[in-house]
Amino acid sequence: MWKSYIVFGCALVLSSTMVLAGHGDKSRLIRERSREIDRLVQDNWKKHGVKPSPHVHDQIFMRRAYLDIVGTIPTGREAIQFAGVKNPHKRQILIDYLLDNDGYVSHFYNYWADVLRVQSQLNNIEFHNYVSWIKESLQQNKPYDKFVYELITAKGRVWENGAAGYYLRDRGMPLDNTANTVAIFLGTQIGCAQCHDHPFEEWTQRQFYEMAAFTHGVNPRGVDSQNPKAFQQKRRDVTKKMAERKLTPDQQRSVRRLVQASVWNVQDSRGGKAQLKFPSDYQYDNGKPGQLVTPKVIYGDSVHPDSQQTSREAYARWLTSAENPLFAKVIANRLWKKVMGVGLIEPIDDIQGAEASNPELLDFLTSEMIQLEFDIKEFVRLLMNTDVYQRRAVYQETLEETYHFPGPTLRRMTSEQLWDSLVTLSMDDPETGKYEDINRSRYPQVNLETFSVDRIIEMGLAATRQQAKYRATMRQRNQKKAKSGPNLYRASEMRQPAPGNHFLRDFGQSDRNLIEGSNTDPNVTQILTLLNGNHHFQIVRPGSLISDELGQAKDSPKNRARIIYLSVLGRDPVADEFQLAIKLFKQEKHVTAGDRSLVWILLNTPEFMFIQ
Repeated sequence: MWKSYIVFGCALVLSSTMVLAGHGDKSRLIRERSREIDRLVQDNWKKHGVKPSPHVHDQIFMRRAYLDIVGTIPTGREAIQFAGVKNPHKRQILIDYLLDNDGYVSHFYNYWADVLRVQSQLNNIEFHNYVSWIKESLQQNKPYDKFVYELITAKGRVWENGAAGYYLRDRGMPLDNTANTVAIFLGTQIGCAQCHDHPFEEWTQRQFYEMAAFTHGVNPRGVDSQNPKAFQQKRRDVTKKMAERKLTPDQQRSVRRLVQASVWNVQDSRGGKAQLKFPSDYQYDNGKPGQLVTPKVIYGDSVHPDSQQTSREAYARWLTSAENPLFAKVIANRLWKKVMGVGLIEPIDDIQGAEASNPELLDFLTSEMIQLEFDIKEFVRLLMNTDVYQRRAVYQETLEETYHFPGPTLRRMTSEQLWDSLVTLSMDDPETGKYEDINRSRYPQVNLETFSVDRIIEMGLAATRQQAKYRATMRQRNQKKAKSGPNLYRASEMRQPAPGNHFLRDFGQSDRNLIEGSNTDPNVTQILTLLNGNHHFQIVRPGSLISDELGQAKDSPKNRARIIYLSVLGRDPVADEFQLAIKLFKQEKHVTAGDRSLVWILLNTPEFMFIQ
């Protein structure tokens, strides 16, 4: 039964080989740069007396690459395809194939959603277009410097420009937004200086305010910026008209919510210049309370907007410049940690003035990021083609010890990787469910500046009817799916973040209130969820992908064991595991019960939970 898969796998390899042949120079360049990374790592081993970890075999590498690039384990079919490939460049081919897979967007979206604290809705603001903008940027492989520049300079309503969600996420908290921006993109912690001179670092409160002055003029409620009182008048007119039409309290509430949801329109203050003042309790002799703050960067050359630029455009240009000593270094360190498990500097959002565990390597990675023109996908390709990435994962007890990378660190899957792996095991086509299918906007797109009062009211009433109809449709769809099987979506396509009692949250998904607030800490709930959950029933349900394959092998316990091991762990069982599986099958009265039991056992092993 596996023969056809091997033939298909060979066809995949032939096509990929042709791709490599057509881009020979590029492939050689990647290998040369990867070898330079390995040389710098090996020099560091010699310097610190580090013994490198052994190389991993192909099946472990395949599973690791799938989890690190597309965020899920391979299917059993994909595992057997890779095992049957004889091409000496099969690992490089696999990396290239996965980087071009839609799963890359899904997995790296989860990463950036954690960093940027993305939520589907916050108070009365819907961020669906912000979610889509991040995914589209990843799909386009938008250069990182352009990605950040568009975030910092974003204007408009979030449904017109999804990047505007970056400021709306922190609406009403412009100083916090500055602290977050500097931490995420410059790896510098200046948040404490918001209230006083930093007690442990060189940053002063004056410096913090000078940085914040670049973006302080952003107005998230920029409705009719030429006439700021017009919105209040429009709202009073809507309220008056609703009373005249004798709308019910529920109807009035719906219209008011529509108006509130339509307020948000990110704009610069008039002239695009900031108007930030020192706080009334400012106590240092380098400024006075209430004094107007002149924008100034915390290091490097002074930044002065020209006549065609707003303050934040000048700030974004400085921030994302290849000449900025921290911008490229921070993202290089971030991606090294994402691939290898630990940053060359830890913590990764506090690297200013810190010493790297391998300074020469971090300098090289920084220069490569600039050479690649901030191409994130190419940078990841570079790291994953290194020899060090293809070594056995190493358990590190504490981050307090300097890590010199005898191999990547042993990591538990993130909550999203675990969930997406269960979706891959359970669904015939896990890529079909999309975010927009289950996350509809509650309100239509309303321009309060141009729409009439009557039109706003009618659209508010219509929105309520449409929401009720949509909820009824979803209930019917879910009832139908409940009969045919689970209706599961990948984590990136679900509400952001998942509800508090969801599997994702139990296994450490962030509530998106803190930068990179997710965790992989173990707890009792996780153990009980996998022990007592019905995941193994979903995986071996009638009609599932693995169930169909097991049905063809029902007369061969050895083949059934192999299918389950390849599907869950991405590898063939060894001799002792074959014997235990066959013994388990004999104990169960029904074939399906034996299959479920073996799946349940493997799901609860550390090997499934961890990236080897």
